Amino acid sequence: YEKLAEYAIPTISLEKNDLESVEKACATLAKLLGRHPEAKDFGTEIVMKDRFGAGGRHIFKFKNGQSKNMLAAIKKNTKVSYIIQPFANFEKGFCYKNNLASTDIRLIYLKGEIVQSYIRVAKRGDFRCNEHQGGLLTYLSLDELPKSLVAKSSVIAKILDKKDSLFTLDFIMSNNGNPYFLEGNTGPGLDWNMSLKKNEIEAKKLINMVVKELGIRAEVGYNFS
Repeated sequence: YEKLAEYAIPTISLEKNDLESVEKACATLAKLLGRHPEAKDFGTEIVMKDRFGAGGRHIFKFKNGQSKNMLAAIKKNTKVSYIIQPFANFEKGFCYKNNLASTDIRLIYLKGEIVQSYIRVAKRGDFRCNEHQGGLLTYLSLDELPKSLVAKSSVIAKILDKKDSLFTLDFIMSNNGNPYFLEGNTGPGLDWNMSLKKNEIEAKKLINMVVKELGIRAEVGYNFS
């Protein structure tokens, strides 16, 4: 959120677990949002989440001015390192098969190339798209995704310059059609939903790609350190 700020949602870290720090961070975020060229993409609510989290855990949404509520949530999980962001309106940003719901988009990179892509659609009434929170995962081709989002992902991948790595980049599309980088992951978040045959097939494809790459590296004595 610092090195890739121009592609991401405005973000401020919470440095201390006290009310003064929370209120100061919220004020700083408000100033940051006030200077944002696409401020209309965001509402008045604040998202607070674990900066190192996974599975949609430790993610909260608060109304503006609920600093005490935020602090109460922080104190329940004092080992979690939180960041705050303005809530992006994205329930209409990307619509697949006329399903208006909060949707995020994941692009999986292997050796500098996108090898798979899928969307996760949040369950009704929730903004968290993770499968662990009830989100539905659907594999899509790049042609089915917004071109502006794929283009932004390519720019970020070039900046990262991790051509020997496996990683994912997650995005959302705002209701106004602007793509935002949510986060990067050093693991692909392997889907294993056996009730959907295509998801099973695609998961096995990715496993095979990774195994093949490991085999190549082992054969040539690749230095994994």
